[in-house]
Amino acid sequence: DNVAVMYAGKVVEEAPVGELFEAPKHPYTQGLLASIPVLGELKDKLAVIPGAVPSLRNLPPGCRFAGRCPYVMEICRVEEPGLLKLSETRTARCWLYADEAQGQTDSPHVRPDIGVGGPVDTSSTTTETVTA
Repeated sequence: DNVAVMYAGKVVEEAPVGELFEAPKHPYTQGLLASIPVLGELKDKLAVIPGAVPSLRNLPPGCRFAGRCPYVMEICRVEEPGLLKLSETRTARCWLYADEAQGQTDSPHVRPDIGVGGPVDTSSTTTETVTA
C-alpha cells in the first residue's frame, strides 16, 4: 500500500507506507512524523512545525512549504518544484532531491541545469488534429 502526504492542497510525497515511515523525504513529512507522540515516552513538549499553513487564496511564489522549511534554499522561494520521481515507488515535491530525481510526474517549472522541476517536453509527442 502507498501513502500520499499533502500540504496546502498538493501532494508533497508519495511512497509505500513502510518506506515513508522509515525514511521520510519531504521536510513536511519529516515534521509530521516527528510530531507523533510515542507511547511510553515522556516529553515536555511534542515536536512542532514552526509557522503557519499559507492561505490557499494567497499562496506565496515557489514551494508552499518554504516559509516553514528548515532546509529552505533560494530556489524554494521562487519556483515551485515538480513532483520528482525518486524511485519506481517514490516521489517528493522538493528541490532537495532535484539532483537525484529520475524525472517527474507533474510540471510546474523547469531548471535547465538539471532538466527537472519544470514543463514536460512534449515536442516528440505526436498530436492528431481532426477537422470537421
